[in-house]
Amino acid sequence: NGTVRSTVAEAKTVRARIDGSYITGDVDLVFMAGAASLTLSEISADKVTVTADGVDEALMTVVVRDSQGNTVPGRTVTLEMSGSGNSITQPVGVTGANGVATGTVRSTVAEAKTVRARIDGSYMTGDVDLVFMAGAASLTLSGISADKATVTADGTDMATVTVVVRDAQGNTVPGRA
Repeated sequence: NGTVRSTVAEAKTVRARIDGSYITGDVDLVFMAGAASLTLSEISADKVTVTADGVDEALMTVVVRDSQGNTVPGRTVTLEMSGSGNSITQPVGVTGANGVATGTVRSTVAEAKTVRARIDGSYMTGDVDLVFMAGAASLTLSGISADKATVTADGTDMATVTVVVRDAQGNTVPGRA
């Protein structure tokens, strides 16, 4: 009698020897991944800067791992994102044989956001920070104003004119002249 252990989730064939020669039979064992580890599981994004236009998106990938680092299939993953104006496409189904689930995040509000994931309802330790940037300037949503409508034509009196550049979602666009 003997025992067999492993920290690697995979199929293994166990053979025995008698006086140095293999016996004709063997035993196939399947070592399965353990419970999901909230600290060893990983979340990542294909990019960290996204245009806040409701169309551009970041692809989020969650790899669910057990305490030995093996990928864990069959786990439900949900994504959450801080801030407002968000649209999230949740992963479909459960993690595959590779322990991976993917979804996408979009927003119409230009701001820094954090994406977190839950595995079977519990938050993972890691998260991903994204920056949603304003899109191209919109000539119709950008605005111009003056602090007063009447200015004395004496070369001294003046009006302060302010231009606010906005994108198609109304986000202010910094750095535009």
